[in-house]
Amino acid sequence: PQRREQERLQLLAFLEMASKVGRIGAWSLELPHLVHRWSDATRAIHEADPDTSLGLDDLLEYYLPEDRKKVRRLLDACMTEGAPFDEELPFVTAKGTQLWVRVIGEAARDELGRIIRIQGAIQDITERKRAESSLLASENRFRQLAEAMPLVVWMANADGELDYLNQVFFDVTGMSRRALVTGTWVACLHPEDRRRCMR
Repeated sequence: PQRREQERLQLLAFLEMASKVGRIGAWSLELPHLVHRWSDATRAIHEADPDTSLGLDDLLEYYLPEDRKKVRRLLDACMTEGAPFDEELPFVTAKGTQLWVRVIGEAARDELGRIIRIQGAIQDITERKRAESSLLASENRFRQLAEAMPLVVWMANADGELDYLNQVFFDVTGMSRRALVTGTWVACLHPEDRRRCMR
C-alpha cells in the first residue's frame, strides 16, 4: 500500500510537470447543475484567483465577444449530443493578457449511456501562433521580393517539382500558371537541356 501511494504521488508529479511544460490544464463541467472544476494549470492559464467561482456565462467571458456564441454552441452540443470538439481561439485572461488557446472537450457517460459530465483540456498555444504568424509574414515578404525582381525566381521540392514561380517566368515563357500544377513547365527548357536540368 505504501509503495502504491508513492507511485501514485510520483505519477501526479510527472503529470504536473508535463502540464507546466506543455501549458495545458484540465477542466470538467458536471451535469445537470453545471458544476465547473479546473486543474491548477487551467486556473493559471486563465490567470484567475484561487477562490474564483465561475458559472457557464462567466467562462464565456474569457473568449472574444464574436466567439462566445460558437463556444456556447460547442458546449451545448457536447452536453446534449455528446459531440466532441477541438478548437483554437483567441482568449483574454482575468488580468487582460491576450492569448491563443486550444480547447478540447468530450462527454463522459454513466453505465446507462447518459451524459453526466463534459471534460477536456485547455492549452496555451500563444507561442505556436506567434511562430506561425511570423512564418507567414516571412513568406509574404519573400513573395513580394520575388515578384518584384526582374528575373525568374523559382523553388522546387526534393522531388524536383516546382512549387513556386514568380510572374516573370510566365511573362518570359508565355506559359500559364497551370504549368506549375501539371508539370508542363519543363517544355520551356531547351530539349537538349531538359534531361540534365531535371537530373
